Amino acid sequence: MPPTKPRIQWRRTLGVYLADGRLAMSQTARTCAGRKTLHGGQQDLAGRNAAEVLSEWIQANLSEAERRKTRVCLALGAEQTFFTTRVMAEQQEEAPTTEQLLEACGQGTLDPSAAVADFVQFKLAGQAVYSIAACRKSLAEELIGALRDAGVVNACLVPAPWLIPRIAGRSVRPPRSWKTFVLVLVQQAGGLAVLMADNRPVLWRRFKVGQDGLARGIASAVRHIEVYAAQRLGSKGLSGVLLQGRVCKELAEHVQVETKLEIRSCPTDVLSDEDCARAFAETIGKDQSEGLDLFRALRPPPSLRQLFPRKLVVALAGMLGVMALVLGNASGDLEANRVRLRRQCEEHKWAIGKSSTEINKEKETLLREVSAVQKFLSTRVVWSDYLRDLPTRLPTNACLTNVTGVYEMQEAAGKKIERKTSRSLTLRGLAQFADRGKAPKEIDAFLESLREVDMLKRDFPDVSMAEVRWRKDVGGDTAVFTIVALPINKKTRSADMDKAGGSE
Repeated sequence: MPPTKPRIQWRRTLGVYLADGRLAMSQTARTCAGRKTLHGGQQDLAGRNAAEVLSEWIQANLSEAERRKTRVCLALGAEQTFFTTRVMAEQQEEAPTTEQLLEACGQGTLDPSAAVADFVQFKLAGQAVYSIAACRKSLAEELIGALRDAGVVNACLVPAPWLIPRIAGRSVRPPRSWKTFVLVLVQQAGGLAVLMADNRPVLWRRFKVGQDGLARGIASAVRHIEVYAAQRLGSKGLSGVLLQGRVCKELAEHVQVETKLEIRSCPTDVLSDEDCARAFAETIGKDQSEGLDLFRALRPPPSLRQLFPRKLVVALAGMLGVMALVLGNASGDLEANRVRLRRQCEEHKWAIGKSSTEINKEKETLLREVSAVQKFLSTRVVWSDYLRDLPTRLPTNACLTNVTGVYEMQEAAGKKIERKTSRSLTLRGLAQFADRGKAPKEIDAFLESLREVDMLKRDFPDVSMAEVRWRKDVGGDTAVFTIVALPINKKTRSADMDKAGGSE
């Protein structure tokens, strides 16, 4: 029963492993729950063409849209590829071509015209190193033609041992001190020995189980690789051997005795061809431009549509959208401020045509006027309050004939010579009395009541009788009195206080 396809999936990849007489396929995709396998299968070729079988399987299991979006990684078995690594001369100004590398590495046994090749350049111990892979040109043309006919537009062809170290590194990692070592994948009838330098495969050799046993086969492959590394790459020696697969303790001990190297083992299950295809699909990167790709020489030049940076354009469009929102928001705030300021300007038409200096001078003048008004309001005397309150304190037989209030303001401008200000409250009244001897007591009571008035305490605390005169009227004797209320002079008051303190 095929696995159920998830609804949300992306980064579809198809791993194809073309081994000797077998073809294994596995399609995977990323989902919300991780990477999942969508399709898988394995077929024996039985003399059939591998390209035709692959095309039929793709057309039967993938839709037309999936073929355009799925990246295909086609891996060839070690027996169908040529691979080696060489140190090139430092004096070369330009990188050598693939044909030159094949001629230098093939030593006449490999025809460059009948092969397709690709190389990867890197630095190893300060030297320019080239890893070259090649396969039969006819096989590569058949495979890429079948993929094109099936509607696949994104595919790469790599040697399977080039990707196997990535798969093996998931289960066990060598010690960090190991710079150059041999990775050995042990299977039922043999295995694969890969020389690793700076975590890159630089050479591999297949080995089979002979009459001498598996340990001798592994040791022979390791010695061959060690000799190659010393002669071709200038290696000073191997750090060790990493065994993975069907490995037991006795096998590791025998390999150590044969090779005299440090052995690290990791017993795991043997990978089937379908497991390798699934691992290739999960391992292959989205962009193989920096890795080996034997289809590179057979592809036509990329079109303008393929070179167009869609993702960069989408990212820039998103950034422009965000910037547009931010600038739109800022523009709205500026427009609101402009409208507010324009409304304020319309409310102050008097300032049109005036300079800032003129406005500041007018502002200072207004501030002085406002300060004078505020000072006047805070220190003025409300005479109406006196006129309402003072008559109520008169005796029944008395009346006020004249109320004179003087409260002169001080000058606002500061001067060195202070001018005396006139401030006083004068009350004149009449009182009729039957007995002249009793008249002054009632007037004195009125005087004492005035001294308890809060308003007088605040403004004119010095209340005294200025004059009392008697006159004869028809109805009897009349007393004409004058009461004067004055503010306390601060200088006089302080001098009096000093004198009183000195007398004590």
